[in-house]
Amino acid sequence: MLAHQTPSQAVAFAAFMATCLACGACGSRPVTARPDAGASGAGGSGGQGGTRDGGTGTGGAAADGGAAGTGSAGTGSAGTSSAGTGGAAGADSGVSIRACPGVVAPSGSACRTSADCPSLGYVCSHDASPGCGACNIGPGHQCDTDANCAAPLVCAPVTVTGPCLCNGGSATGTMCVPRCTGTSCAVNEVCESTGLCGPKLCAANNNCPDGTVCEHARSGADAHGCATALCASDGYACPSGYRCQSGASADAHGCIATSCNDGFKCSPNYDCDPNAGDEHHCVQRTCTTDDQCDCGACIQARCEDRLFVCWQQAA
Repeated sequence: MLAHQTPSQAVAFAAFMATCLACGACGSRPVTARPDAGASGAGGSGGQGGTRDGGTGTGGAAADGGAAGTGSAGTGSAGTSSAGTGGAAGADSGVSIRACPGVVAPSGSACRTSADCPSLGYVCSHDASPGCGACNIGPGHQCDTDANCAAPLVCAPVTVTGPCLCNGGSATGTMCVPRCTGTSCAVNEVCESTGLCGPKLCAANNNCPDGTVCEHARSGADAHGCATALCASDGYACPSGYRCQSGASADAHGCIATSCNDGFKCSPNYDCDPNAGDEHHCVQRTCTTDDQCDCGACIQARCEDRLFVCWQQAA
């Protein structure tokens, strides 16, 4: 269009453009910036947020400044840009687990609920469950008498214990075993004529386990003649938090628990309550925040000695 203008039209058009540039009237929207200023550079983008392991986000790169604008009065100044802000730091990763002094936390991801765990195959708890998978049926029943075994084997009763037995904590059965010898039995056993090891009667207290004395005739004595030691007559020392005193609440050694009202100090995160069912009358503290606990963390409305851990469930 400009190529076909007459000289008079060109002069008029130049005057019109000068007026536009001087007053900013040529655009369809109001121009609020100075006409000689370059366009402002765009701010840098925000950095990526830190990872859950506590990583620190980095700021985004600064955008290039705007190109210098041109105005009738000369060259405009270049626009400037601001750097992007950094990402937020990540949350706790479970590497350092909040715990009371002296409490050793197992390795694993820390959690407060199972929703904090990696997948549905995990459960959030203080200790691992003894997941067993298929239960163990026990030793079975291999024989009834020695005649059922190939000589020189003999038929022996067998007891197996463990958390994964189908019938509970223990199971009994029989199996064919070699006959015992004078050196094959345990120190507290003797090789009997049946070919099986039998209990050896104690001759002194040092033949019995800790906490027992050699008293063949005492009620409750085991097959070795070892009976529970009493604090009142056998010199048994009651453990810390207990005292030697007869009564219905005394244990087998004659020791009774000391109440927190009588000087027993409750563990951290436990309070003394005379009506509590605990033998020392200590009750676990309820809470809504970690700050209400002596140490550790507030988990499921109770003060625990540490954060829970995500445990993988048995298949």
